[in-house]
Amino acid sequence: MYDNIKATLMKLTFDELQSLNQKNDLRIEGSDLEIFHHLLTEHWQELMDESSLSLIDDTLSKHCNLYNLSKYHELITSIKRNIIFNKR
Repeated sequence: MYDNIKATLMKLTFDELQSLNQKNDLRIEGSDLEIFHHLLTEHWQELMDESSLSLIDDTLSKHCNLYNLSKYHELITSIKRNIIFNKR
């Protein structure tokens, strides 16, 4: 399951993130979501805690809007939940 979640998160397209952002009514702006997508797909080890597959706040706060930190966590949790329950 871990490998499936990691692979899915690393391969998410920007359009998929936008769709999930809208579906979950998180209201993360497009430019902020682009930065998050870049970090997620290109800087995985800096962004994610490998043992728990959770976001590292220090990395997020350096590159992303601080206002959205909880929204990024909610987005990742939603994605993991969808993968676990095979809804993606």
